Amino acid sequence: LKGDECCLNPMWEAADGALENAQNGLALADIFNLWRQPPFGVRDGLLPVLGLAYVLGRAARTSIYLDNVFRPQLDTYLVDRLLQDPSAIRVRDIELTTQHVALVSELAKILNGGRHIDPTALEVAKVIVGRVRALPNWSQRTGHLSQGAVVLRQLGLKSHDPNKLLFEDIPSSFGEDPQLAAAKVAAAMSELEMAYPDMLRDLAETLLRELRCPEAASDGYDKLHARCETVRGL
Repeated sequence: LKGDECCLNPMWEAADGALENAQNGLALADIFNLWRQPPFGVRDGLLPVLGLAYVLGRAARTSIYLDNVFRPQLDTYLVDRLLQDPSAIRVRDIELTTQHVALVSELAKILNGGRHIDPTALEVAKVIVGRVRALPNWSQRTGHLSQGAVVLRQLGLKSHDPNKLLFEDIPSSFGEDPQLAAAKVAAAMSELEMAYPDMLRDLAETLLRELRCPEAASDGYDKLHARCETVRGL
């Protein structure tokens, strides 16, 4: 309340302003330093409690990182680290625009593969990263892909922050329009997942053609097996 010396709102507003001006977020230690200064003058013993309250109160618009790795939720381990070393915890302000919401919604619909995906940044990013990292080793290394597929593969393999993946990396790589970007991501994902089966099919066709037995795949390889019998044991 206005005029209430015990009101925490001015501290929250000061931290919000500092976060908005920090492109890569701030360590909780930096926020604590801000709260130590006038006009707040918070004592060290209270800082972890207030820091935890601040993060919980901003959970919907703040992403949390521990040792520069995104944490999907605030758990007891993170709280323990907060007490020991607030500099290890970084928070970053995330303001979702209507364009962000539309992109997440489009990706959730187009990548669902017959199963429901919650239209949240975390769930959609988990699907993208999970499908990319589940690719065969050959698909994770080959250069026989379109530029879009290569870009999506690199993003999926290296991403550790769902907000950055969805709201920075994908728009910068696939365009700002949510529908077009989602369609390009889906096409790139399909190409990635079909690359290995297509390679095996092409390899089999090439081998059979070189063996002068192109029809073997359609007749169950019986003719090819018969030819092999003539050289068995030689």
